[in-house]
Amino acid sequence: MRDSYGITLDDDTLAFIVDPVRAVKDSMHFYFQPVYRSKAKGVPVTYVKNLRDRAVPPALQDEMIARLREPPVAVVDLDTGHIPMVTEPEAFAQLLQSCH
Repeated sequence: MRDSYGITLDDDTLAFIVDPVRAVKDSMHFYFQPVYRSKAKGVPVTYVKNLRDRAVPPALQDEMIARLREPPVAVVDLDTGHIPMVTEPEAFAQLLQSCH
């Protein structure tokens, strides 16, 4: 688990990730639900591409980005793994603030 997210997690970060008090059961159902962009037509889209993501490698992210046709998609590269909100919270927060 320490290396599964694309970067090596230190002890404190790993403990945070696996903390049973914070963990919630995840439903697999939302992974298989269709998404219709027509419901959000005209809403700006920014895709955060995590360059060291092992769970969703950059090549797969490129395929996902290519499917986002409208409106034009801003792609922001972040040199981190799968969970930047945990491993790089300041950089991720700055990125989110710049997307408004």
